[in-house]
Amino acid sequence: MSNPRSTASVAGHPIHPMLIPFPIAFFVSTFVCDLAYWQSSNGALATAAIWLLGAGLVMAALAAIAGLTAVLRIPPVPTVNVVCWHEGGCGGVRGQR
Repeated sequence: MSNPRSTASVAGHPIHPMLIPFPIAFFVSTFVCDLAYWQSSNGALATAAIWLLGAGLVMAALAAIAGLTAVLRIPPVPTVNVVCWHEGGCGGVRGQR
């Protein structure tokens, strides 16, 4: 069985995988700014951390919406349990196809 193609895509490229690196980078950068602020007490680092955290939350929400859109539009597949755990950990659909 081949992998299903994502229906949430731009020019044939799926949106969800394109958005995932942004929240990861923003959250890691937030942590780095927090550590740097802890060592230096520079107020600009605290401001940067707040902005990075907000951007990370917004991008994570957009990635979640894109992923949910892609999952809801593909036909049911035997790997629905993997998709369900990736989306939020709902192990109650075990065995459904």
